[in-house]
Amino acid sequence: MRTIVFLLLLHITPVFPQGIARIPISHADRFVYSRILPDCRIIDTAYINVAYEYLFMTDTIKKQRWRDIVILQVGRSYAKYFSGRGYVIDSLNSTKTVLPHSKPDFAQLWFSFNHSNDESAYYTSRTDILWNGQQHVFTVWQPEPTSYHTGQGYVYQDLISDLKWELCNSEHTEPILGYNCIKATTVFRGRTYIAWFTPDIPVHIGPWKFVGLPGLILRVETEDRQFYWGCRMISSQPIPIVEFFYDYKTTTRQQHMKFERRIHKTPQILFEMNGTEVRLFDRQRLYSPEEIEWTIPYNPIELE
Repeated sequence: MRTIVFLLLLHITPVFPQGIARIPISHADRFVYSRILPDCRIIDTAYINVAYEYLFMTDTIKKQRWRDIVILQVGRSYAKYFSGRGYVIDSLNSTKTVLPHSKPDFAQLWFSFNHSNDESAYYTSRTDILWNGQQHVFTVWQPEPTSYHTGQGYVYQDLISDLKWELCNSEHTEPILGYNCIKATTVFRGRTYIAWFTPDIPVHIGPWKFVGLPGLILRVETEDRQFYWGCRMISSQPIPIVEFFYDYKTTTRQQHMKFERRIHKTPQILFEMNGTEVRLFDRQRLYSPEEIEWTIPYNPIELE
């Protein structure tokens, strides 16, 4: 079976007057998410801001890895996790004065990685996660891949108590950014994670959905190394934590996982939902999705 994947880029996938979206096969990699910025409010002030290099594998056969710079903001009541590259794009495009346009300089950090020589390609992850520390609830916002600035997407809540971490020998430490870090492991939703945390920064939240360790996580990866977060910058400069009011459809985590599996197996349904036909093309001609058995590799971080 021949598998074709693609890259949905706004500037190369216009919706033509005939209602046909044309997607070049030569740019076939993965979904790219876009969104508009809605109204927002400041809900907290972050006293710790952490930038992580995020590496993730979407195609386990081709071993294609992507990377982003993701940001963790930790406040007194809330924590927020989001794409640093998306942060730069949103800050440049936003007219909202509450967006921290210039502090700290995560933009320069991202550009320094973007121009480095590395086998991993850059990708802007578009999942925003807000942690309510009082209710122990994660709110996850995920835009729809073909929203094209329509602001469509999905939101769900994820109730997670502290993960069951197993701490390793505290005498075995590893220095990361000048901090002595202790090793810990956990199994979470089908994957085994190895984390390094520092008790010198006593916060119980880490990147993505990692909670429950007695210190800030500076590095964490899956046992198979398909997902990796490595700390590259820590700032104590106060920065607003902003909540956006996306007009997203409310769903559950299980329903969203089912939807994700479906759109990777049959990507054209996203266009059909908006009343648009899709054609893939190369230098020779246009193809229908059925002609090339169009699917997109799917390697979700949560297997359960």
